[in-house]
Amino acid sequence: MLIAISTACFGQWKPQPLPLSLTYTAGASKGVADYLQFHYSGNNQFWQPDLSWRNKWENGDKSQGEKFPGSSTIFVPFTDGWHLMNACNKVCIIGAICLKIGHKQKFKYYLFDFVAYSVAYSAGFWTTYELILR
Repeated sequence: MLIAISTACFGQWKPQPLPLSLTYTAGASKGVADYLQFHYSGNNQFWQPDLSWRNKWENGDKSQGEKFPGSSTIFVPFTDGWHLMNACNKVCIIGAICLKIGHKQKFKYYLFDFVAYSVAYSAGFWTTYELILR
């Protein structure tokens, strides 16, 4: 449907479903991360930012060192929800960019891509932050 509408409106420009899906997912991940940071009121330690930072440290105590090798650096996304959602955001954005590298098109179509991916990102954010989690 989106491809048919875009072809009618923008001629040869056709959005690519995978990068659009990745940018939507990136926005959704950012929505969850922001919700956790500003509105989460549950008591699950993985998702509760006021508590989850302890998950990366042995016995929740930074002075005792990392809970497991890399728990405060490379593997931090596996210790709490906020870091997991931000890592997902980054992976999806970088993935969408990588999928577009080498895709030759007229400059105006890059502008159309920018708008489409911005809308997809915002829609993903809105879906989680405003619609699902509120």
